[in-house]
Amino acid sequence: MQINEALIGVSSELAELCLALGRAEEKAQLMLSRASAIDALLDNGVLDVSIGIGDIVEAEFRQIEADNAVEKELKALRQSKDSNTVEKALSEVYYMTIYGGVSNVTKRC
Repeated sequence: MQINEALIGVSSELAELCLALGRAEEKAQLMLSRASAIDALLDNGVLDVSIGIGDIVEAEFRQIEADNAVEKELKALRQSKDSNTVEKALSEVYYMTIYGGVSNVTKRC
């Protein structure tokens, strides 16, 4: 008698477990269907999820990097310009020293 009651208890628990497993499988299938539908919308261009929090932060970082690159390039150009001006002035001073002519160096300084 006790064995029968134990088997009935195990049987009912097994039935409940099978029902829970079935519900989990249905839920998983529903999630897969939704994912497929979203993928189809993305592939057809109907749905656009290109802007998210991570994308905004990444865009800001890219903008900061671009600004830094521009600043570096401007600094390099300024230094190049300054060195070219110094080189021109030195060559004019050299010309004046050798040939004793009047130069535009004094006009710039």
